[in-house]
Amino acid sequence: MAKLSQVLSIDPLTQITFRGDFREEVSVELSLKNTTNRRLCFKVKTNYPHRYFVSPNGGVIEPSQQQIVTIMLQPTEIIEEEFKLHKFLVQAIYAPDAQINGLETLWKETKQDNIMATKIRCAFEQIQAVTEEVRNIQLGLTNYNLRQLITCR
Repeated sequence: MAKLSQVLSIDPLTQITFRGDFREEVSVELSLKNTTNRRLCFKVKTNYPHRYFVSPNGGVIEPSQQQIVTIMLQPTEIIEEEFKLHKFLVQAIYAPDAQINGLETLWKETKQDNIMATKIRCAFEQIQAVTEEVRNIQLGLTNYNLRQLITCR
């Protein structure tokens, strides 16, 4: 049996881009919209769980409703070769008509053919925080040069 097509509208769909100074936490938002007239269960997974905090990482989306998922890259040094491999997987299943007693159990009992899945790549744009010291260095005015300027006058 073929895999089901994804019925969640996902934005961004193919790539999320983290922009910032990665020595601090950097966040992006992922929008999940239920485009059906049935309730959907979703979960968001990554292949590098120690690098990210995802909130919420799963739940139920009512028909025609939207869920914003925040993905936070934890402060880190960029390891270029490793970061090329980072991905997220958004999975969805149709929720049962009955009350859901436990999402974890529901996911374990769901056949793989009934899971809709979308892979999302990660991209990273390093943006350095510009401090006064950095601006002075860019201007060629180190503390040593500034002291020399002051003492020469």
